[in-house]
Amino acid sequence: MKAKCLTLLLLFTSCLYSQSVNEKNSKYYRIAISNSQTAKPFSKLSALFYKDFHPGVEIGYGKNIKTRQHHEWLAEVTLSYLFHRWVQHNIALSIHGGYRHFITSSWSGTAKLGTGFQISIPTQKIFSITDNGLKDDGHIVRPQLTATLGFGVDKKINSRGTKLFMEYQQKVQTTFIKEYVPLLPYNSIMLGMTLPVQ
Repeated sequence: MKAKCLTLLLLFTSCLYSQSVNEKNSKYYRIAISNSQTAKPFSKLSALFYKDFHPGVEIGYGKNIKTRQHHEWLAEVTLSYLFHRWVQHNIALSIHGGYRHFITSSWSGTAKLGTGFQISIPTQKIFSITDNGLKDDGHIVRPQLTATLGFGVDKKINSRGTKLFMEYQQKVQTTFIKEYVPLLPYNSIMLGMTLPVQ
């Protein structure tokens, strides 16, 4: 099942990037820092700024697929790292499709949907109970699928098209612990910059 999802993910990405765009600054790099918390979707938004810090970083490459006077459609591929303190390290490769609406000449709002593949590495060793006592299973790497929904605002800061952005993202990873936590939701706030490809 995960192999099929990964294949669909790659096909979707290649279809998005095969479309041509003649707009200036249609391609860009993206870099961001983040804080995340495990919570129900769209809850504890203000707490992301002052407590329970689980830091992360993200780099990516994006492309404006279709641009009109007041909006544009975009696609992004991102690689991210999240350190969920005392629990796990997450390394994720994701794709996102989104819509950007131009509010003014320098401000815009975005909405994005995404999916991806993630590797989770527990921070502590895993033990299993056997007839001979505890068995050290080491640090088990868990492959997982992710789904994301994000909303953001960005501001163009120069004529080259460099932008600063803030984005709220709701991410769900599965399977976290198959027996009793099949889905683990994360609320994240990201602050970053996009740099046009020259």
